Amino acid sequence: MKIQAQTFVRLCSGQIRDDRPCPPGTDPVDYYLGVLADKNWETVCQTLAPLATNILAVPVSSTRTLPPGTLVEACKATRTKATVQAVESLNEALASTRRDEVVVVAGSLYL
Repeated sequence: MKIQAQTFVRLCSGQIRDDRPCPPGTDPVDYYLGVLADKNWETVCQTLAPLATNILAVPVSSTRTLPPGTLVEACKATRTKATVQAVESLNEALASTRRDEVVVVAGSLYL
């Protein structure tokens, strides 16, 4: 499953980068990540974090949510160059999105 997830993330992020060129050292994609605690969140972080430059960890609207702080720590452990921060809600993350920005919403989020 990890290989399939890595392939999917590389394919999607590669296509976005091809369509939205940006200056060297910047990433046109923001990742919003929220996961249920009983899911394989470690693998999600290990797969996503090395490809991202900006990750916002959000809570899931469920009593089973993994605290965003735990996601932040797991993502930082896989790639220290990524900016990883926790926000209070998915709505807060979405409110910070620029109109021209591409956002990948991943994990156990129900929109």
